[in-house]
Amino acid sequence: MGTRTDDRLSSLVNGQLSPEEALRVLDEVERDEEVSHDLDLHVELLNLARSSRENPFDTSSTDESALRRGGHYFARWLGSLFVGHRSLVPVGIAVACFLGVGALLTFRLVEASPYAGLAEIREPEIPIRVRSESDADLAVAAELLTAKKYVDAARRLERFLRMYPGNESVPWVEYAAGLARLAGARKTTWWIIVHFEKPEVETGLRHLQSVVEGRDIPGLREDALWYQAKGFLMIGNLEDAEQNLRRLVSLGSGRSVAAEQMLVDLRNLHHR
Repeated sequence: MGTRTDDRLSSLVNGQLSPEEALRVLDEVERDEEVSHDLDLHVELLNLARSSRENPFDTSSTDESALRRGGHYFARWLGSLFVGHRSLVPVGIAVACFLGVGALLTFRLVEASPYAGLAEIREPEIPIRVRSESDADLAVAAELLTAKKYVDAARRLERFLRMYPGNESVPWVEYAAGLARLAGARKTTWWIIVHFEKPEVETGLRHLQSVVEGRDIPGLREDALWYQAKGFLMIGNLEDAEQNLRRLVSLGSGRSVAAEQMLVDLRNLHHR
């Protein structure tokens, strides 16, 4: 289908043709199955546009297959522009790549936390205590952590927690699993945009919360609060992050100075 036929179909469904011209287009529709199919697409797209104008927030009546066909039609139309002009094919490829890269970067920018710089956990020291042969999962997890395979290490630690819920090492393993999940959540898009996988962060936060709510072990709860604050920042939860940081300051622990500085840094971010 040529561009001129496409323009005439669009004019037909919008009632912009004279009666004589409309009859000629309809005669072409009857003779050409492809043109008939394209007319159906024009009608579907017009109906979708009208329904969107009437109620732009109502998606309950949206015909997904019609949208898919409309997208296919648009792709065909766009492709025909470049196929019809072979000298433009390299330009078309370059434009498509540029738009694809731009869309991906835009998505990552929207997804990224504004506090990514403060939230990052670079090469954390994650303590693993292997006490006996039954701690095989912990031994494997320790090796994976050394190799910076944080997500795989977290899975091993979580398996230990499921198998030995009453083990005396549980608080340290919960802490290690939480920290491993947070460290493994960090991703980059072409070394440019840092973002964090939200499901990984949320799993890590749950592990650290178990430590915070568990028995008081000197230093461990404070460390859990600190990294939990960073986890909250990873997903843009400023309120809970600041609450943890203020709690650390009030405890006067070894993390209090760093917590106070991070509160200052967060305030400075807001004033920029």
